[in-house]
Formats: sequence, C-alpha cells, structure tokens
Amino acid sequence: LPFENLGPTDDEYFADGITDEITSNLAKVSGLGIISRASAILYKQTKKGLPQIAEELGVDFVLEGTIRWDKSGDIHKVRITPQLIRVSDNTHLWAENYERELKAVFEVQKDIATRIVEALDITLLGKERRALAEKPTDNLEAYDYYLRGNDYYNEGYVNPVPYRSAVKLFEKAVKLDSTFAKSYCRLAQAYTELYWHHGKDEDDLSRARLALDRVAGLGYDGAEYRTALGSFHYHMREYDRALKELNAALEFKPGNSETITEIGFTLRRQGKYDLAIEKFIIAGRLDPLIIDNRTSVEQSYLWIHRYDEAESGLTRSVALNPDANEHYGRLAWVKIMRNGAVHQALRILDDAPSENVHTPWTRYEWAWVYVCAGEYEKAREMFEIENPGTPGSEIYYQASVYDMMGQSERARRYYDSARVDIERLMDSGKSGPQYHIGLGISLAGIGRKAEAIREGKLAVKTQNVTYPSPGQPSYRYELALIYVMVDELDAAVEQLDTVLAHPSEISTASLKVNPFWEKLGGHPAFETLLKKYQDIES
Repeated sequence: LPFENLGPTDDEYFADGITDEITSNLAKVSGLGIISRASAILYKQTKKGLPQIAEELGVDFVLEGTIRWDKSGDIHKVRITPQLIRVSDNTHLWAENYERELKAVFEVQKDIATRIVEALDITLLGKERRALAEKPTDNLEAYDYYLRGNDYYNEGYVNPVPYRSAVKLFEKAVKLDSTFAKSYCRLAQAYTELYWHHGKDEDDLSRARLALDRVAGLGYDGAEYRTALGSFHYHMREYDRALKELNAALEFKPGNSETITEIGFTLRRQGKYDLAIEKFIIAGRLDPLIIDNRTSVEQSYLWIHRYDEAESGLTRSVALNPDANEHYGRLAWVKIMRNGAVHQALRILDDAPSENVHTPWTRYEWAWVYVCAGEYEKAREMFEIENPGTPGSEIYYQASVYDMMGQSERARRYYDSARVDIERLMDSGKSGPQYHIGLGISLAGIGRKAEAIREGKLAVKTQNVTYPSPGQPSYRYELALIYVMVDELDAAVEQLDTVLAHPSEISTASLKVNPFWEKLGGHPAFETLLKKYQDIES
C-alpha cells in the first residue's frame, strides 16, 4: 500500500516513489504475486480496513508503512517504518524502523524487499539477489528528478501534459547522471507513449530510439530496458521483436503487470486472441482495480463476437466500478453489435452516473450509440472533444451528424473547416494514415470525389498493418464511408466485406442500424454481404 508521508505535502511524490521502488523490487521475485502500483495507489489515505482491502485486491499479505524525509540538518535523512501483515489473523510478520542518510535509501529498499521475502519463507534465486542489489544511480539529485518524473508519468495516457512534464524531469535526471539507465528507460517509454497516443510525432519516436540506444551503450540489460524496448517495437508494429523483449523482461520481473498487459496487446495484434485474453486476465489479478485490464478482456471478446463473455464481463465491471463511464459505453455497444438493440443501449447510457464523459475514446463510443439511436444532437455534442489519435475527427463527424439532421449547408462548412485544419497540419510535416483518412472524409463531404478516394486509399496503404490486427479495419471502414459519401456503393461494399471478415467492433447488426450506411439499404451486394456474415456471427 502507499506508504504514508509524514513530511510536508511537497514530499508526497517522494513517499509514493519509494513505495513504487519497493513494489518494483518485490515484483522481481518469482515466488510473489504483487499488486501493482496502479491498483494499490487507489487506497492512498483510504479509511477502509485491511480485511476489506485484502478482499477487494485478492491478497493474503499487506505491506504498509510510513516515510519521512528529514531535511532539517546538514545531512538529509530518511525514516521508513514498514510492516508486513498477514490479513487472515492480523499478525505482524515483520516490522522495522529505518533511519538512514538519504544516500543509503537504495540499501533500505533492498533490505525491505529481502526481509519480506524471508518472512514469507521464499527462497531468492541468485539472479533475483543481484537484481535487488542494483543501485540505479549515485546521484541523489538525479534520483529525486527520476521520482518526480515517475509521478507525472503515472498520470499520463489520455492527457499528454503529464508525459511532457515527465520527459523534462527524466531529461534533468540523465543530465545530472549520464549513466542513469533506468531514467533513460522511462524517458524512452514517455516519448513512445507521446508518439502513439498524442499526435504520431516522428520526433517523439526518434527521441525514444535515442534514449534506448543510450541504455544499450551503457550495457544495462534489466527489466526496465527490456520492457521499454518491447514497448517501442510494439508501437513500431514489430510484433515478434516486441514479444521477444517483453518475455525477456518477465524473466527479470515476473510480477510486472505492465509487461504482461503489453504482451497481451502484442498477441492480440497478431490475431492470437485466446492467448491475449489469458494475459489480460493474469494482469487483471495483479492490477485488479485498473479499468484497462478489464476492458482489454471485454474488448477482445467483443472484437471476436463472443458477446456472452463480453457482456458478462462488462456487467461485472459496471458493478465493481459504477462511476466509470467507460464500461457503460462499451456495454451499450455490445447491445448494438449483437442485435442492433438501440433502445437497450440507450437505457444503459441513461443509467450511467453522468454524461460528463472525459476521455475522447469513451465520448466517441457514446456518440456512435447516440447516432444509431437517432439522438443526433447528443451525438454531435459528444463529438465536440478532440480525439488526439484522429486529427479533425471532432469536426468532420459533427459535419456528418449535421448532414443526418438535414443541415447540409452547415455540414459542408464543417467538412471544409476540417479539411483546412488537416491540410495545415500536413503542410507542417505531419503525416500518417490518420491524416489521410480525415482529409479523405472531409474532401468527400465537400464533393471532391477523386481526391477523397485517393486519400482514403492512401490511409489504408500507409497504415502498414496486416490482418488480423484489430487496427486496420477502422481505415477500411472509413474508406467504405468515403465511397458511400461519393456514391460508389459497390466499392463501399467491397471494403465492408474485408472489414467483416476480420475482428473489429463492426458487425452486421451495427451496420443495419447505423444511419451512415442508409444509402446501402436495398443494394443487392450489401444485402448479400449482410446475409453472408449474419450466418458467421451467429
């Protein structure tokens, strides 16, 4: 559990950072299953008792404690008081009071992990002892920047701002200690995440590669390096290389849920859905309160049209975390994919705690439910937030909704506005399939047929992902939309045939209730397509 900070509020990051480092050390021991930082941090300053926490996390032992960073004298000291508790009978198996100079903090972290392993009667392997003895840096100021950087890094994913702050701090750490391999690893991961989730900026990818090259030059080969390298190869779509590195990382740190989840994503990209789901379930045990671990299982079931498992898991997720809007949107979409039950889907969204949905991906999922239900104004409002992965989509999807509402002139203005924005980004050097597809839809909306088709085809061509990856159908799906917008209906059906043949969040039922595809109604090839895949899906 997060160790309680007994010092000033400004030192909160330090207490959390030391807790994370101890957790990371324990994850190196093959005989232990350690709840990850992401789930444990949710109990920070909780009023829940240990039995309730243990039940919610599915654990037998709890490590808790306090930390104070004493800066009052000439020599800074750190006071750490950990205690290991067996939950079943509230027995304190081990406790200790450490008061050391700050420079001895790594020895304290190692000693705590070693003493816990001994208290649990687990034998440390030789490589595990060596791993626990690793000292990341001799420069305490660099280590402080590293801990601060991790604090921001852990806030990332949807919001790029914390990642940018983390990058600055990791850069300061390696400037102070050019041999600080773990900070270079985190730096590489932060840049990789920025690239993938926030704009596909090739400069971010280059900086990630440089940081990894620096680690390799230092001769460091620990779990952090292998995980960062594996993540980099995954985002480069080099899946075999990614698996090799990520599995190597698990040999160093078998209890790392982050690495296990990344392996699951990689297997899924290779079309190995059953194996991917197994990994997500294991990661979910180590990180039980994190939404992504549960949704990864449920999303995988959804993509391969195993609706019973998807619905069961999502219903359980709603019960466990009723405040998470993500689950409601995904559960509603299951109803639409399964049999086009738009009224059931709407009732699920009505039961959600609030329509104040923050993440772009969740808002877009809700928007598509509203589109299928004919709730166009609600859909348009959901599309207003920028989707960092798809430039201009918040504008051109609003345009399409205005089209459905019969406001064709306003729709045209929105399409043209999206076109201008995307072309400006591309003129500034931005590139990638997401730009081509957005430009294609925008051009189709203003009647520039040949250019629209060209851009849509470029999106599919440049994505450089082979089936059965779940990523590629989206661009073929949107290319089909472009064809419908410019009245090339046979070509649209041809693209939808490819989409339905592979795992994705598209089904025959969702196509039939989505007004985007109204032009295809009654088209002989489309009706044949629906019949063909209805039989497969059932």
